[in-house]
Amino acid sequence: MKKCTFLIAVALALVASPALAQPEVVVVSPSEIEMMPASTAEARLAELERDYQAVKIRGPRAGVPVSAVVIAGGVITAMDGGLSNSFCLSN
Repeated sequence: MKKCTFLIAVALALVASPALAQPEVVVVSPSEIEMMPASTAEARLAELERDYQAVKIRGPRAGVPVSAVVIAGGVITAMDGGLSNSFCLSN
């Protein structure tokens, strides 16, 4: 009976551990929210856009060629397997 209790405790620990590992929730109080004039907001938005463009990384370019090679390899492997299977079964 002790082994069963231990296994149940381990299963519950595995299920509950991700919930316990979550970071604490940060709440910003309304007193920390700041109103700014439209000109300041536009300047801040332009600054954030400039920073975003500076950090923006180009998308992957190898996706389509790699997919084509993998699909072609799979088709060739399937055909080779079919031919090998027919030769093996005929002998």
